[in-house]
Amino acid sequence: MARRGLWIVGIGAIGVVVGATALAVFALDRAPGWISDRIEGATGRESRIGSLNIDWSWTPTITLTELTIANADWGAAEHMLSVREARFRLRLLPLLKLQIEIPEAAIDGGSVAVERRGDGASNWSFAGRPGDSGADEASAPEERTEVPVIGRLRVTDFVLTVRDERRGLDLEGVIATAVGEGGEADRLELSLEGRLEEEPLTIEFTGGSVLMLRDSDEPYPLDVAVAFGDTRLTVEGRIEDPIAFEGAQIEMSLSGPNLAEVFPLLGIPAPPSPPYELAGRLRRNGEVWEFQGMKGRVGDSDLAGDLAVDYGRETPLLRAKLESESLYVRDLAPLVGVDPEADDTGDDGRVLPDVPLAGLERLHAMDMDVELSTDRVEAPVFLAISSLTVRVRIEGGRAEANPLRFGVAGGSVQGSVALNARTEAPSAAADLTFEKLDLAAFFKDTDYYDTMGGEVQGRLDLLGSGRSLAELLGSADGNAAAVMTGGAVSGLLVEGAGLDLGEALILVVGDDSKVPVRCAMARIDVEEGRARIERAVLDTSDSVLYVSGGVNLLKQTLGIDIEAQAKDFSLLDLDAPVRIEGALGDPDISIGEGAPIPLLDLGEGEDVPCDDLIAEYMRPPEPRGR
Repeated sequence: MARRGLWIVGIGAIGVVVGATALAVFALDRAPGWISDRIEGATGRESRIGSLNIDWSWTPTITLTELTIANADWGAAEHMLSVREARFRLRLLPLLKLQIEIPEAAIDGGSVAVERRGDGASNWSFAGRPGDSGADEASAPEERTEVPVIGRLRVTDFVLTVRDERRGLDLEGVIATAVGEGGEADRLELSLEGRLEEEPLTIEFTGGSVLMLRDSDEPYPLDVAVAFGDTRLTVEGRIEDPIAFEGAQIEMSLSGPNLAEVFPLLGIPAPPSPPYELAGRLRRNGEVWEFQGMKGRVGDSDLAGDLAVDYGRETPLLRAKLESESLYVRDLAPLVGVDPEADDTGDDGRVLPDVPLAGLERLHAMDMDVELSTDRVEAPVFLAISSLTVRVRIEGGRAEANPLRFGVAGGSVQGSVALNARTEAPSAAADLTFEKLDLAAFFKDTDYYDTMGGEVQGRLDLLGSGRSLAELLGSADGNAAAVMTGGAVSGLLVEGAGLDLGEALILVVGDDSKVPVRCAMARIDVEEGRARIERAVLDTSDSVLYVSGGVNLLKQTLGIDIEAQAKDFSLLDLDAPVRIEGALGDPDISIGEGAPIPLLDLGEGEDVPCDDLIAEYMRPPEPRGR
């Protein structure tokens, strides 16, 4: 629409006048009313010319006053085009070759309105059928040689209004020319101000002269600055062919508080993000617009790569290959509705954000194929993520990250995550496996780091529906399993779980110790957001710990019991489980039902059959549709 709007200005304010002028030359002294009839017949719109004067010579000067062309009957403006006074000098001999050459032209006062309704009907379509833009397409030049030769153009006090109900766009501004410096041709200037989807929008455009549009020997310079809310877009450079937008040497920069806010401006459904700054080179190859050599930052993360959008398809396709030297996990938090600056838990102890996932409806606006890789991820210690490689494909409202691979704790987590917005209730699925995770890495920078160890593997398979992370997990079905062989755990953790008060007291006073682990395993079944632990087991040289209970993901509460069977003799031991219950983010820990006083424990715990249990727990789940 932007291109059509500019050509309504050029073709409307100049071409229609020039056409009327040519008719006036051939019709000699015929009345302005005859010309108005010809314009009305061509456009289907009422039109009039106040006066027409011709100062005859081999390059006559034609002066038109009070030229108007009515707007569409549904348009907001009274006239689509009005010109208070237009003066042209026209070379006659080139007309014999059907060429228009105007060595000098001036437009003093007037307006042009570019409007489109919500149903797609445009006021620049003269065919009388909504959405039929054949006339305006035919009038828009495809090459520089099709532009009329205009030596010098002066425009003063000319108003442009742009209204698009479908996009919520309402702009008004002034088109003018400015005298060039050092003998340069006049510059074309455009300044617009208004609103887009209720956000303030301003556009400042400075370009070369109209003559330069035609002159193919010199690239056309342009400088564009756009402010949309707090988003800033700048385009600066030169174009060898400004009509076809070929041979572009354009630098583009984009910055703002949130990438998701560029959608109304650029039509690209970018994900939510922290403040960002991006810059690169802009070029066009047919229907494909490319943003090459892009570099910048999103939050504290750096980002580089190439991006292209193919508008030649029924649904535009965005392709991108991106790299980051240092990616911060907190910069990805807005993707799932998490405010990275907020506290980890709410006042009610909830940890899963119940904020609607942004941009679900925009998954239908554009298909995507985006690759992102980084060898360095900055993450909280408890996540232990070190690298990321992912390919995200969006097609027809369904997004899938596949393959998805995280380097985690010296091992990896890999698989796929999908988000389906094709149905009224969006759904999400995760199918992940993890292997060779070093348990100690999750306790880095804690008192337990030196006494933890072991290699962990497992799987996660979940499917849920909802519009927020809390709703997705609160409705989820699926299962998860994890096992560990060898290694060690902190003696404080084991003795604390078994409530072996004597040994725990000694360990607190002195150094922690490693308790060798024979094996550990856990399996969780999830149904309608309720995660039930199937008797998780931790078998150490000191005792066997059994964990049971579950987590209600919908209510974000948990109720878990931990029992310990000691393998060694202890004078102080509580014959009761440890009970952990309450809000997920702020649970209470207490002694469960059992003997209220310390009892003598002779250490009757036995080793569990590790190999058999591991095989059972890691058995692949039944396939489930997505």
